[in-house]
Amino acid sequence: AKAAGEKDGRGLSQVRKEVLNRFKDKGVHEFMLFYSRKADSFGAYIFYERDSQINEAVENGLAAEIESSIYEGLENVGRGAQESISVKFEFDSHENVVRNYESDYYNRLR
Repeated sequence: AKAAGEKDGRGLSQVRKEVLNRFKDKGVHEFMLFYSRKADSFGAYIFYERDSQINEAVENGLAAEIESSIYEGLENVGRGAQESISVKFEFDSHENVVRNYESDYYNRLR
């Protein structure tokens, strides 16, 4: 089970680090990336600082830039070609986590 877990997580921390480094100054507060063997897909959870940034990022193209960067990162760490990778994106805000989940990201993701 441990080996399977390590294989499932292979490269995800590297992608997380790269995305946070690239987009931190554009309002991304937190980013989490998980692999689901059951669904054979990835879950990408992007948290901006403020609620208002969620729609702004869609309108100004930032959300699409982040999504593209995640696909590139997954391909670069050997998780498959971009065309074959399935990623479910979810955008939220740190404000929402503080307001509704007592600042606990674990509770937000459940």
